[in-house]
Amino acid sequence: LAAFADKAFDLVLLDIEMPGLDGYLVCSELRRQYGDALPIVLITGQPGYAPHRKVVSDYEIDGYQLKSELNAERIFVSVSSALRTYRLLHEQESLRRDLEQNVQELDQTLQALRESEANFIRAQSVAHVGSWTYDLVTDEILLSAETCRIFGLREGSVGNYKTYLERVFPEDRSGLQQAWQAALDRGTSFEHEHRIMVGAAIRHIRQRADLTCNAAGKPVRSLGTTQDITERKQAEDELRRSNGELEQFSYAISHDLRQP
Repeated sequence: LAAFADKAFDLVLLDIEMPGLDGYLVCSELRRQYGDALPIVLITGQPGYAPHRKVVSDYEIDGYQLKSELNAERIFVSVSSALRTYRLLHEQESLRRDLEQNVQELDQTLQALRESEANFIRAQSVAHVGSWTYDLVTDEILLSAETCRIFGLREGSVGNYKTYLERVFPEDRSGLQQAWQAALDRGTSFEHEHRIMVGAAIRHIRQRADLTCNAAGKPVRSLGTTQDITERKQAEDELRRSNGELEQFSYAISHDLRQP
């Protein structure tokens, strides 16, 4: 047993009856220290000392041979079989560790993706910019969480071209359709500002999109963004109103100064 502290062995060929030492106790101690990773083949000169099945089961050995039946060929077969089993177990353990490592790396990657998606959603919410994809073949529009919020829809909602137009302010639909058709004809990017109806409220949005064409040059997919510019439009309207009032005030002052 002391030899095992200094050297590594691929297989142990162990005699059950040794002077001053019990082979079964040695086998038990080796199993306790090294588990089933070390192949052990027991050799006995007393066939009736212990039944084969009980020895193999109780001591988890990899081979059990009678000295009276041993020859070079039997030893070769037993040792080769035990070593082959050892290699298979070693490969299995290596595969298990690799699998655990791959699963751990996959979990880390998924966690990073979830965090990235959460950050992306928060960034869209802060900027009031959502995203969407439109499959022109299936007429299906997939909306991000922020885009759903802008349109007053439940998160995960799916739309199409007709349902989108229904939400556009009636006076803006014609201009939107013309701009979209022009982008399809050119096969290039699309950009348009228009109003949408969200319940009783009116919102101003800016749509931008890039088109993807097939081999024939026909647009088949669009990836775009929706920006809620309602606050900007309201600020512009307020600025125009203030400028108008200032002009009227300036005109009145100028007119009064010109009076004798």
